Amino acid sequence: MRTSHHKNEAVVRRDLAIACRLFAYFGWTDLGAAHLSAQFDGREPGFFINPRGGWLGETKAKSLFRCSQYQSQSSVQENGVGVDIHRAIYSAREDVHCVLHTHTTASIAVSMQEGGLQQLSQHAAMFFERLAYHETSVVDESNAIVRDLAAYNAMILRHHGLLVCGNSVPEAFVRMHLLQRACEEQLAGQMTGAVLVPMTNEICQAISDQ
Repeated sequence: MRTSHHKNEAVVRRDLAIACRLFAYFGWTDLGAAHLSAQFDGREPGFFINPRGGWLGETKAKSLFRCSQYQSQSSVQENGVGVDIHRAIYSAREDVHCVLHTHTTASIAVSMQEGGLQQLSQHAAMFFERLAYHETSVVDESNAIVRDLAAYNAMILRHHGLLVCGNSVPEAFVRMHLLQRACEEQLAGQMTGAVLVPMTNEICQAISDQ
């Protein structure tokens, strides 16, 4: 059930612009290659997305692109492939109103490991049995991501980065922050060279349920 929050385009624009600036603050921008979007309700349903190549640290509410939910293809200026991926997710998931995607060093490093994200920290435990994986494809990428995401709200894209969803911009941002932290902690532990002790499934389940 959509809340009134998603019907207020000004609020959605503001929240998404703030998220873009926070991405810049935390260093998650990848020189503007990250793409963030938020859906709104209105006479013509659609979503806002950051312009391709723009410096996220300078994003303003008015600088976000407005995209139609029903437009079949996007322009490179709007954000190219990013728009198509976000549109496909919104079309498939009525519970999702924000999609965030980026390619940080830590997330790519974890994505290339055979075991992916391991049960090594409390942040990682929050995603126990709540994390999807996607193998990059050159054919029908948008639909492949939707298929692999299924009902999850967090995904590691192999050799690529992270994608998270949320019912609102704040919810999605917090989820991205937690997943990014989990990746950083895993790498930090591995760099010590010590034997790492994974958390038990029971503990991870309890943390995830919270």
